Amino acid sequence: MALNILFILLIFLLFVMLIAFTARHLQNRKQAKIKKIREEQKNIQAEFDSLKNNLHELTAQKNELQSRLTEAKTRKISESQKEEESKKQKSTVDILRENEQVTETQLKKATHYLEDNQPNMELEDVLVMFGYITPEQLKKAQDQKD
Repeated sequence: MALNILFILLIFLLFVMLIAFTARHLQNRKQAKIKKIREEQKNIQAEFDSLKNNLHELTAQKNELQSRLTEAKTRKISESQKEEESKKQKSTVDILRENEQVTETQLKKATHYLEDNQPNMELEDVLVMFGYITPEQLKKAQDQKD
């Protein structure tokens, strides 16, 4: 009978040792998985930080490009306005000259005539009077000026 009790105790001891070994093995696997998860978490955090930095850099680049685009648009508008103003500021004689409807020689003759004879007349009227341009050409140039 003592042998039976000893045998039962031995089986019980083996069973307890098996349970302890299994528990230790499961504990080790759990620790390994936790370690692996923490490493993955660390890698994911590093990747997240890298992406966050890239996002900040790209946002800064986008803002810089938007600023440059705005400046370019402003410059273009300003240039267009200056061009429009310069068109408006051209005199009728300048337009006639650009359109090659009068020559420098004709302008000099008309200017001399004005200075010598008719200081109250306009240069354009003298050009028409001399027949260098027609009234229609004068009207067209005046319309272009406006």
